[in-house]
Order: sequence, then structure tokens, then C-alpha cells
Amino acid sequence: MSNAPDRYDVILLPEGVNKVECTQDILTKNTVVFKIEREDHTLGNLLRMQLLRDPRVFFAGYKAPHPLEYHILIRVQTRPDPSASAAAAGAFDDGDAAFREAMLTPGRAATPGRGGEGVKYPPEEALALALEDLKSEVSLIKERVKMAIDLYQGSRPSAYGQYR
Repeated sequence: MSNAPDRYDVILLPEGVNKVECTQDILTKNTVVFKIEREDHTLGNLLRMQLLRDPRVFFAGYKAPHPLEYHILIRVQTRPDPSASAAAAGAFDDGDAAFREAMLTPGRAATPGRGGEGVKYPPEEALALALEDLKSEVSLIKERVKMAIDLYQGSRPSAYGQYR
């Protein structure tokens, strides 16, 4: 007999519970707290690091409140004043990671005709952009791993002792 929780409680989302909840922080401007159910430090740290790569994100942090509570809280605060890279926020809708990377490179000017003064960059958009960037990075890593496996298998001797 044990008082330990069931193992599947850590990964299965109960009925009626949303995977992600979003609440506005009333004490700090441009700040949102995301509660992500059934996730741990792995996803929390990945999202925090990805969010901090964006120059328009002022603060990003996460915490796992308790080991027996199976969710993480991610806090995102964006800069209140738009910068040159924030002026291009309208151009991020196409999901093209290469364009996004080029636009976020320091020292580049914003694309004319896209956005302008007063463009807002909400924390919700920052998290969505970070998730999209992670998705493209993971697919790139996946392709590189496949190439490395193919190279390894091509140089490995076959069952007959000869190289392929």
C-alpha cells in the first residue's frame, strides 16, 4: 500500500481541464501568466530560453509550483515601447522562420510598410512566436539527425565485412 499518486496522473489531462490557461497580471503592464497543464521543467526551460531570444520580450520565467502539482507557470512580459524589430510584427504571420530570424537580427531596419509606431507586441504573441520557433528548430535538428544516421550507416561495414 502506497500513498504515491498514480503514474498516469502526470501525463493524462483530466476531462474538463484546459491544457493552457492564460491570465493577465494586474500588477505589471504587458504581462501574462500561462498555466500549462501536465508539463514540467523540460518544456518550461525550453520556452523560457526561446522567449528570451526575442528582443521584444522584457522578462520570461517559469516555475513548477510543487512536485505533486503537474503544471508549470510561465510569466511573459513584453516591452511597452515598440522598437524597430517590433514594427515588423505584422510580418511574422506567415510563419517563415528564416524571415523572422533575419528581422530579429540586431541592427536591421524594419520592413517599410509593415507596422509602424504604436505597434503592440502582446505576451500571448510572444509565446506563440516562441513555440513556432521551437517547432522549426526541432524539425531542423530532426533533419540533421537523419543525415548523421545516413552517414553513419553508409560508413559502417555490412554483415559481410565490406563497406557499403
